[in-house]
Amino acid sequence: MKIFVAHSFSENLNEKYYEQICSVFKILDKKNHSLFVGGLHVKLQDVYDQLMNPITCYSIVKYEEEKKYSTTCNYIVTENPILRTNALINATDCALFLPGGSGTLAEFFSVLESYKASDEKKKIYLVNINHHYDLLLDYLHFLNNEQFNQAIDLELIQVITMEDIKKI
Repeated sequence: MKIFVAHSFSENLNEKYYEQICSVFKILDKKNHSLFVGGLHVKLQDVYDQLMNPITCYSIVKYEEEKKYSTTCNYIVTENPILRTNALINATDCALFLPGGSGTLAEFFSVLESYKASDEKKKIYLVNINHHYDLLLDYLHFLNNEQFNQAIDLELIQVITMEDIKKI
């Protein structure tokens, strides 16, 4: 399966999140999934290099210099973050969201809207580490309850734990 793995690219990422991101990549790689990311995280380069399957990295022109950090990734440059996210959506079978910041949330909503508009019913997995996505889920339920969104929005999302990743 081709999986878009979205996560924080903060250089100051808390060590517990960094370790969980590394663990997710290793678990999914052992299951022989093809992994796709929206940029190269310098701190994760050692993990990328240890994987059996090369990661496909979609980046943007502004960050093109990051490709020098990778000798094993398939590196594709797009014009801007919107085109990058669209390319990731089109190249993958599902999306898995680890904790992240505003960029990860922007990708989440782009994926959600694209998946809603598609005839293919792709899954969105939210890995809710440390209750990271609780407020987002509450907000999505609020939008549904107030009838701003349709129930389909929540049907596309599967909230999972680190243990559940082994079942993907």
